[in-house]
Amino acid sequence: MKNHLIYLAFGNDVFIREAAYSILSFIAIHGTEHSVNIIIVTDRIDAAKKHLGNMEDINYVEISDAQIKEWRGPNNYLYRIKPECLKHVSNLYGGDVTDIFCLLDTDTVWSRNIAPCLAMARIGNTIFMDASEGKLRIVKHMFRDRRTLHSLANRQWTINGKNFIISGEMELWNSGAIMLQRKHMHYIDETIAVIDALWKYATITTLEQNALSIVAHNNQVQVNPLNGTIFHYHEYKEFRHELRAFFSHYQGAPAHVLAQHTLGLHPQIRMQPKIAFYQLPRWRRSLFQKFGKTWTPLPLPWESQAPPRQC
Repeated sequence: MKNHLIYLAFGNDVFIREAAYSILSFIAIHGTEHSVNIIIVTDRIDAAKKHLGNMEDINYVEISDAQIKEWRGPNNYLYRIKPECLKHVSNLYGGDVTDIFCLLDTDTVWSRNIAPCLAMARIGNTIFMDASEGKLRIVKHMFRDRRTLHSLANRQWTINGKNFIISGEMELWNSGAIMLQRKHMHYIDETIAVIDALWKYATITTLEQNALSIVAHNNQVQVNPLNGTIFHYHEYKEFRHELRAFFSHYQGAPAHVLAQHTLGLHPQIRMQPKIAFYQLPRWRRSLFQKFGKTWTPLPLPWESQAPPRQC
């Protein structure tokens, strides 16, 4: 039984840095003696190696612009590439039906050891995703994407000869993480089919994760959260600037040194001033913004260190 951890990072340096940092945080938590095969699917292998301090035991799968275009599918939908990438890597690495494949968004960081989740993922009809976003019917979360999906609720869809119901009672899950056994990879095939079938009715950014939620609900899959083991900082894009500073400050450092320094730069801590600001009453936020003030980022760890004393 093998375990595979996959990152899809292509194009901009931003995503290469995010993936590298997530891998370094994995090493900081798990050490170098772990049972996970780390894979980066990228069009920029040299850039990834540079940011990882030429770390050994990383596998690289090179992709081209043509492959990315193919993965986007007939509707040129960007996030369709995620299930396609997961399927592609599972085909490349093959193996036993109990092998586990975990695809993470690059904007994630490790907080706990993955071992308990790997054990649970091998029990029954189970997959892992990032975190629950609640039931489809919950009105207080009715932003545009959910309203669009909700308009399709309680209708039966026949897709590739199989019937699917979009139920208001189904749980919607964030796909910042997707982890499943190889024997369950047919759920990914179904997800791609659902994306393509529903696109003309639901042209929404979140269709990819909603499609997997639909597939899980209709197949009575037990979905568990990987949130807590990882932290998905998709609401703290400011961390990208901090990562640029991190890799610049520690440029040339070996991988094990970089890994240890990730522990002092955790986005869940660094985003607290932003969270505190947006928890203020709207009138107070508006007043601050009127005078050009919002929230103050925490100092970077190396900036807060006292300079050496002069003798």
